[in-house]
Amino acid sequence: ADCDGWGKVTNSDYIIADTIGVIYNRNYGPGGETERYVRNTAVCAGDPDGDGSFAEWTRTTSSLWGGLGSHTSSCASNAPYIYISEYIYETDGGGARIAVEIFNKTGASVSTAGWSLLLFTADNAFMQANLTSTTITNNDVYVMVNTAASGSTTQEDQVFANNDAYRTVILIYNYDDPNVDGGGPADPGAD
Repeated sequence: ADCDGWGKVTNSDYIIADTIGVIYNRNYGPGGETERYVRNTAVCAGDPDGDGSFAEWTRTTSSLWGGLGSHTSSCASNAPYIYISEYIYETDGGGARIAVEIFNKTGASVSTAGWSLLLFTADNAFMQANLTSTTITNNDVYVMVNTAASGSTTQEDQVFANNDAYRTVILIYNYDDPNVDGGGPADPGAD
């Protein structure tokens, strides 16, 4: 694979659909204190590059778990891919309870096959959580929680490994399926 000056792969078949936090900067991003980021309803797609200003998000430090699993959008147009609509990080003594809500505003049902979250703990250290195989209907959400948060919400579609240091979260398609035969990846919006 070819990389740009920051080490970002430039010729891979994977698709970064959304990022909360800033890629390659572990000091920018959610996590570290009790907080909730909810994607503004007027935002119509994910942000593949991330953003340190968090202008697309509303941040709160209270009422963390209410409303998880019920994102809405005021957008008339459809998004090209599913995207992160909510992120919760709650300190819990020696660890943290974490939730990531993924929203489908593509205009059609989307299979989660091939989709993953990359949960970064440092610039180049991350855990990959592959979404379990299911379908997210249009205008619906898929909620992932870490083991410490299991049981904290009424909608839990998947539980992933516990870690209290996630700083940047990336929603990515086809990360583990490199193009070795020249065929290229399937379009995730074509379900």
